[in-house]
Amino acid sequence: MSITLFSIISGFCGFIQFVIYLSFFIVTVTVVRTRRPDAWSPLAAGAGLLTFDFVLRYIVSIALPMATSRMGSGMESFYAGQSMVNVIGTMLSGFAWVLILIGVVRIASPPREQNLNRAPGDY
Repeated sequence: MSITLFSIISGFCGFIQFVIYLSFFIVTVTVVRTRRPDAWSPLAAGAGLLTFDFVLRYIVSIALPMATSRMGSGMESFYAGQSMVNVIGTMLSGFAWVLILIGVVRIASPPREQNLNRAPGDY
């Protein structure tokens, strides 16, 4: 198989993954927000972070090899940059999944009553 075919497959798969993350964010902001206002914000933040993490890693995977080859710094700089992006991306995606789990737990819990006529301290 040729490198061109591999590049097309890789780009298509990356596009599909981006569409999935973006769809998760859009559904969270439109559907979950209207039905469960107590759960949408952590889910939307998590979906947004996952989308940002994906875009960051995708851009760096394209730009980092070009930058290190133009600087002439060699493979050591490439691997150092790749490691730094992996550490940042892992922290971003870990935090995103914590937010998503918080939102899922809120969805699984009964909705909070929003009674504005309650006196403070009444439960």
